[in-house]
Amino acid sequence: MRESSEFKYVGPLWPACVSSGWDHPSIIEAQKRKLPKFQELISGTQPLSVVHEADPPVNGSLVHHNLIMTYGYVLARSAKEGVVRIVDLGCGLEHYRHLANALLPDFCIEYTGYDLHSMGGLFPRDADLVIASGMMNYLPEWHMALAAYAASTGSARIYITRLPTTVEAPSYVFSQNARKHGYDTDLIGWCLNKTEFLDEAASVGLTLDREFMVEENPFIDGAPEQPVSRGFLFLRGGA
Repeated sequence: MRESSEFKYVGPLWPACVSSGWDHPSIIEAQKRKLPKFQELISGTQPLSVVHEADPPVNGSLVHHNLIMTYGYVLARSAKEGVVRIVDLGCGLEHYRHLANALLPDFCIEYTGYDLHSMGGLFPRDADLVIASGMMNYLPEWHMALAAYAASTGSARIYITRLPTTVEAPSYVFSQNARKHGYDTDLIGWCLNKTEFLDEAASVGLTLDREFMVEENPFIDGAPEQPVSRGFLFLRGGA
């Protein structure tokens, strides 16, 4: 018998009332506690395969090795003359800045991070790469956010990853009991139908450049279709 999952199906619509979610103070406290171990694990010559959400962070995950190496590919595609200007949406404690420096130590990394509260859509228009990792599906009006990012980021590539998707089932909402990660709260997020998401991206002027498999696929109790986590690298228009 399968153990009860930390993920539960909620329904086709975002609930009217939700818990504090990512606003809960335990999240920033846990991330601060875990950051030194994360920094230790990505230093030196050991594999870049760190699960930074684990409590404590651990190394040796093939899923996260794939995720991090894919990020290295995206950085290299976005670099211009040895410089990468990054805007990180939902940045937390800037894990993607640390990873960028570890992946491309000979490049100049110019990084600007925005947390979920400071994302007003006015981003540096000279950025080469805009990242939204594991955050797009936590926005109730994700399609409005996608349109705002597309309109506000100049010619930058947009990299949306760790996005739970379905192929057949319509988009739906799920909850996550995040306490095993040190977060004393429940999180609410979307599992987005892949076609719906890509159609929405195209409608706001984004052209898909490359799709990635993340294989970070949680089992969601009661879901009409189990999610497949994917990444998408977009260009503005046909650039």
